[in-house]
Amino acid sequence: MAAAARRGASIRPCNGMKVRAWRAETATAPDQAVVERRRGDSAERRDALAGAPPPPLPPERRGCSEQQGGGGMSAAGRRLGAGDGDGRMRGGGRRPPPLEFGCFAPSPLSSSGGVGPTELRRARVQIGRKPGMGHPHPHPYAPAELHLPGFVPLQLSQAQILVPYLATSLFLLLAVWLISGRCSRRLSDTDRWLMCWWAFTGLTHIIIEGTFVFAPNFFSNQNPSYFDEVWKEYSKGDSRYVARDPATVTVEGITAVLEGPASLLAVYAIASGKSYSHILQFTVCLGQLYGCLVYFITAYLDGFNFWTSPFYFWAYFIGANSSWVVIPTMIAIRSWKKICAAFQVEKVKTK
Repeated sequence: MAAAARRGASIRPCNGMKVRAWRAETATAPDQAVVERRRGDSAERRDALAGAPPPPLPPERRGCSEQQGGGGMSAAGRRLGAGDGDGRMRGGGRRPPPLEFGCFAPSPLSSSGGVGPTELRRARVQIGRKPGMGHPHPHPYAPAELHLPGFVPLQLSQAQILVPYLATSLFLLLAVWLISGRCSRRLSDTDRWLMCWWAFTGLTHIIIEGTFVFAPNFFSNQNPSYFDEVWKEYSKGDSRYVARDPATVTVEGITAVLEGPASLLAVYAIASGKSYSHILQFTVCLGQLYGCLVYFITAYLDGFNFWTSPFYFWAYFIGANSSWVVIPTMIAIRSWKKICAAFQVEKVKTK
């Protein structure tokens, strides 16, 4: 028994050999032969496994091994992973599924050279499209990858859109100028020009920009209105409108709902000489300047890639919006001075 126990201790334990060695020490004489036979079988099997060549790796695991350094698996790992064709290991049990995390293709948004805002936006457009979709609805806007399902091309020319708009604007300015000269209180020329401006900008916010906010499918209407054509034409200078950019829709919504009625209220306040006239004008000017600031900054952050040509950039993106930067700035400065002067007079009276 002692000699058998010493021989069992000299055998290298593997796969439960410690338990077998303990059983050998406590076994009776008739059981000792069975223990020795089992030990011999285990040693022969271990020697056979050690000398056998490693099985070939599956294609998916072979690709992962090559990507992760080319060294492959160790000899012990190959022996433990060896098994038959149905996925069972030689020692019993099921082989674990192969790890796939090393075989992912690189993301199209993570290139080594860096990705700018324009590339990110194009990638988002491509991700949102179905494979093989192509361009079923071609459009004249930038970028070319912009997907506009059901897009209806412009039915009016640029002249047919701009001439009525400019003519109506001039008629409105002339009408307000003439009406302001017949007010009960005498107005200065500056106040009369301010009434013209506030009437023009108020109606523009409510009618022109309001139709954009509350008509999300203006680019796909089969029977487009004049205002649908206006926004399809303007989108040549800023395609965020036809693409319904969330930031642009938000700014235009606030402008149409709040600043439009407030501008018309400023017309009444100037004509009636209300005490809140300058405070109202100063507040609306700040809102307009804030909207323009958000409008231009978001365009810069998105890559400045929304116009089809330099002409539309300067004529639409810059020219059409510059009035709402220059004029509100001048009005805000004037109203600020008027407010400060009124407080100064009140301060002198209280002394």
